[in-house]
Amino acid sequence: MPSIKKTASDAALANYTAHFNKPYDKVFIIAVSALEKSPITVISFDTASGKIFCNYHETKSIYGVVESISPTSTVFRIIPADGNYDIPMTIVKSIFRDIEQELSAKEN
Repeated sequence: MPSIKKTASDAALANYTAHFNKPYDKVFIIAVSALEKSPITVISFDTASGKIFCNYHETKSIYGVVESISPTSTVFRIIPADGNYDIPMTIVKSIFRDIEQELSAKEN
């Protein structure tokens, strides 16, 4: 059986992906809000496709992609348009943490 080798981009994609046990619509709205609180600027979004178009430092295009896995499970990815995963992990983790906190607060 051949072995599967992970590349740097595979590891980067995993670091820029978060899973939430919440419905798509809640995650999408809160993801837009969390991106707006970060140094990333939201340019536009399309709720039908789950895409959030953004800029980081006005020069780097980024896509936020929200995907429904099931009625109660959603994945959110931050994908640089140029394929270079050089957005600081502190920013990425902060966005994911903000989403998680906001989802938890909405439960109570």
